[in-house]
Amino acid sequence: MGIRPVWDNDEKTIVRHIYDGRWTLEDYYNLIGEHRIMLKDVDHTVDIINDLRTAGPVPGGMAQAIKYAARNAPPNEGVNVIVGANEYVKALIELVNRTAGTDVTEVTHVATLEEAYAIIAEHRASRV
Repeated sequence: MGIRPVWDNDEKTIVRHIYDGRWTLEDYYNLIGEHRIMLKDVDHTVDIINDLRTAGPVPGGMAQAIKYAARNAPPNEGVNVIVGANEYVKALIELVNRTAGTDVTEVTHVATLEEAYAIIAEHRASRV
């Protein structure tokens, strides 16, 4: 249980953050550190899938944590897709964006992994 980042493909072009059951603010900050290390090891753009389909409740203090993650994103971070977010998570991200005065967390919300892969493919096609 918690959050774990994994390479989603052998080419290391997608990293998936898997939220499973109950997780804490400390788990989230640890994820940020692990994510940065993973992306530092490659020199190409890496897209992100945040897989919340089996996530437990969101801990307090996430607004500041989301801002911190966005402001410290690795330069090779690509599109960020969130799978299975509930309405609270969607509203929280919108609130963070509005109060920060900019889209510090440019994300797309989808219901399935298949939709996430399609969004990533669209973004990759537009990068070429």
